[in-house]
Amino acid sequence: MRKAGRFPSLRNGSSLVPKTFFGKQGLFELSTEAAVLRVQLFGVCSATQPIYIIQEYMCNGSLLNYLNTDAGMNLGIDDFIYIAFQIASGMAYLEEYNFIHRDLAARNVLLGENNIAKICDFGLARIITDSEYCAKGGKFPIKWTAPEAIMEGIFTIKSDVWSFGILLMELFTYGEPPYKGMPVPVVMELVNDGYRMQKPENYNVPDVIYDIMRNCWHKDPKSRPSFAELTEKFEKMEVNVAKQSINQRTVMAYEEHTFM
Repeated sequence: MRKAGRFPSLRNGSSLVPKTFFGKQGLFELSTEAAVLRVQLFGVCSATQPIYIIQEYMCNGSLLNYLNTDAGMNLGIDDFIYIAFQIASGMAYLEEYNFIHRDLAARNVLLGENNIAKICDFGLARIITDSEYCAKGGKFPIKWTAPEAIMEGIFTIKSDVWSFGILLMELFTYGEPPYKGMPVPVVMELVNDGYRMQKPENYNVPDVIYDIMRNCWHKDPKSRPSFAELTEKFEKMEVNVAKQSINQRTVMAYEEHTFM
C-alpha cells in the first residue's frame, strides 16, 4: 500500500511555531510556508499538543541518502541539472520574499517520484526585514556556511547561495561530503583565507557546473549570483539537454530506417 502522506509534528519551543505558523494570519501563513516547502499540504491538526502537519509523502527520502543508493548512483548529469533547477527555483521563491534558509544542503532536500525535489527543514530559517540577519550564538553547519556568516554571524540570501554551491558539489559527486577528511576548524581557516574546493577528478563534473559553484563561493556576497539568475541558468541547461535528447533520438531513428 502506497503511503499518501506524512504526519510530522512541530518541535516544542520551535521559533517557527508562533512566528511563522500561528502569527496574525494564522493558517494562511502555514499555507504559505507549505508552498515554500513545495510539499503538498493535506491538513493540520492543532487541537492537541504536539501540533501535526499532514504533508505529501516523498518516497525517496532525503537527496543525500538517495544519492548513496543503487538507484541514486544511476542518476546522470541531466538528472542532476533537473534537480538543481528545482532547488534553485524554490530558493528563488524564498529570495523574493526575503526569507533565508540558513541550512541548505542535500540532507535537507526531499526527493519524490520522477526526481521531484523539494526543500525542507526550515528549523534555522528566518524572515528578514533588512538585507541581512545577524545571528548571536547558535550552531551552524560550518562546511555549508558562508565565511561572512561563520566569522561575523551575518546571514543574507547570498549566504544561502554559498550553501547552494556546496549542495551542487554534493549532488554532482553522488553525496560525497564537502571538504572530505578536513576538520571543521581547518575548513574555517582555509575558506576564510580564500581556499575553495577543487573540481573533483573522480567524477564527471561539467566545467559550466563547476564555474557556477565557484561563482556561488565568491568572497564578496554581492558578487554571488541571485537564485533568480541561477534558476535561469539551470533552466537553459534543461532546454539544451532536452534538445540534445531529441536530436539523438532523431539520429537513431534515421540510422535504423537507413540501414534496415
